[in-house]
Amino acid sequence: MRWKIRNFEFDDLAGQLRQSEVVKLRGNELRVLTFLVKKFGQEYDNVDITASVWKGSHGVTPDPLYKAIQNLRDVFGGERDSYIASRPYRLIAKPEQMEDHEFVPAMLQKPTIVEPVEKAYTGEEITAAIDVMPRVPLCLFHRMSSTIRDKYYGGALSSGKHVFYLSIMSRGSFDLVKKYLADNTTLTVLTWNPKTRAEIVGFSKHLSEGDDKIEQTQSALGKWDVLLAERKNIAVYTYRSTPTMQGVLVEHQWALIELIPYATRTHTRPALLLRRDVPAEQVAFELFSDCFRRLRDSAAPRQPGMKSNWFHKGKSKRSNRKRKHGRPE
Repeated sequence: MRWKIRNFEFDDLAGQLRQSEVVKLRGNELRVLTFLVKKFGQEYDNVDITASVWKGSHGVTPDPLYKAIQNLRDVFGGERDSYIASRPYRLIAKPEQMEDHEFVPAMLQKPTIVEPVEKAYTGEEITAAIDVMPRVPLCLFHRMSSTIRDKYYGGALSSGKHVFYLSIMSRGSFDLVKKYLADNTTLTVLTWNPKTRAEIVGFSKHLSEGDDKIEQTQSALGKWDVLLAERKNIAVYTYRSTPTMQGVLVEHQWALIELIPYATRTHTRPALLLRRDVPAEQVAFELFSDCFRRLRDSAAPRQPGMKSNWFHKGKSKRSNRKRKHGRPE
């Protein structure tokens, strides 16, 4: 989640605090500041901070909390209590949650380190750090469930909202779009159009599937051209970067993101379910929303009928095979 603390921007997932430069928060400082942000306006004392940040560590003295507060005050700058007051430690200014468009991704800037790592973390410290991280649902075998297909893919296409549809070779996409796409849904399709044939061959090795991926990628572009001509509420963009995921995202609402591990068959690929109204999933939803928008911004609007230099020449290999066996094209 991203917050504005006066003239600072704080991203608790990335562990970054930004003003004129990015400061990478680590360990205690990150957990303490996250506590102060989320507990703003609530009743607590310094013992509660210690119990939450160092949970599972018995007999912790006030010294680590004092040191973490001092480090945070040094980062914020100004007078001693300009940002963090004492008794108990608390933020002076109310943190304001930020929308995606208000936040410039700090990960693009060079980070500095608040405190060098001087020792290996114990198992309890690692567990405590993991405990404050948001968790999101991982859906296994989601393609085998018609309920998931109808609820999420069908629900997105019939939602009447702006929807991103991220695809690679689009084998199963067209029937879904034809079946579910409502006239009041605005569909932005992001589909793969690499620069060279070698990129497709390389990616097919990652998939470890035996069929002709050049044929499949070429066919997908042609089918999107047909839908683009038939439906006024579809915009198709082609991206060149190596695919890492595919899925559907309903803007400002939810997303189902399919991951593509090595040599994993289609029906066994896992997917992340991210809902903006679920606090633990909100940060991840905003992260992927930003990725989808940046991919769209870097992609090229599809020009129907445009051929790439890796296209099969003349008839496709599949058509040639059918002709050799005496079957009609």
